[in-house]
Amino acid sequence: DAYNNLANLKRAEHQLPEAIAQLKLAVQASPRNPNYYLNLGSAYSDYEQYSSAAEMFQTVIKLAPNFARAYTACGEALVRAAEAGQQTELSALTKAEELFTMAVELAPLEIATVRKLVRVQAALGKTEQALGVLKKIEEGVKSSTKIEGRAEFLEEIEAEKRR
Repeated sequence: DAYNNLANLKRAEHQLPEAIAQLKLAVQASPRNPNYYLNLGSAYSDYEQYSSAAEMFQTVIKLAPNFARAYTACGEALVRAAEAGQQTELSALTKAEELFTMAVELAPLEIATVRKLVRVQAALGKTEQALGVLKKIEEGVKSSTKIEGRAEFLEEIEAEKRR
């Protein structure tokens, strides 16, 4: 934990190479701890090394396959890698779509991830599929009365459908 804590301080001070070095030590000390890989991936992403970030998030997924945030983070890293020219756009967006889809399956009420999935699908020319995702989520939200912020969530879905 000492390496991870020091890395968090370095990240807060925007000393990303030092943070990455400390997180690599944390990973070496505890190679089965998905949080260290998540933090390392986040530090790589902050340092705009998106392909490396995606690799770390993939490791998190292997270690903790039900961790929705890891799928979202990996998808985001791939989209950014494509935007930065670090990966081919079609390949990165196709993989990002798979990752966001899994994240939505694991955490269907996370509207930010739903948005990311829909935007990637639209970028891939899958407009009907994107609208289908929104409709499926909307139906699930409408049928549940136990969702806190239900009305606001439905408003966000409607706004996303108008995009």
